[in-house]
Amino acid sequence: KEGEKTMKIQKIQSDKDSHFTTAIAANAKKDENLTGLVGDNIIIKGISLQSENKFAWDVMFWHKDTTEDTNLDLDEHCATVAFANADMKQVGGSGQYYGYKEMTVGIPYQDLDVTKELHVSLVNRSSTTKSATGSGEVVLKVYYESEKGY
Repeated sequence: KEGEKTMKIQKIQSDKDSHFTTAIAANAKKDENLTGLVGDNIIIKGISLQSENKFAWDVMFWHKDTTEDTNLDLDEHCATVAFANADMKQVGGSGQYYGYKEMTVGIPYQDLDVTKELHVSLVNRSSTTKSATGSGEVVLKVYYESEKGY
């Protein structure tokens, strides 16, 4: 109908060879800027996480690539989604672990840098350090809606 907005599901994802490739100690985080959003204003609808290790993770979203700030008025935290250890499932007792969180109510996200990037951090909530590359590979996929799908 005329005047209605058309929404389309899009996906942006990290690359196992270039994102989250460093070791991440327990309760530490690694920041990344994922390029390729179709716009600067989106609604996050779902998050998929693939990991070589069965870890608990927090996925943190930021409105700017400067991420957190000690001044709470300047901090650009958007939302945090937790993946408990039990959320990560393995198929057939071997190989990588998979987790998925659907957002019943979407997370409004605005890239205040206007760079069409998703500013995200991965926080290791397990007691073991995530290895760098190889056995520590992680892929994050974020499914989102954008107006008109452009």
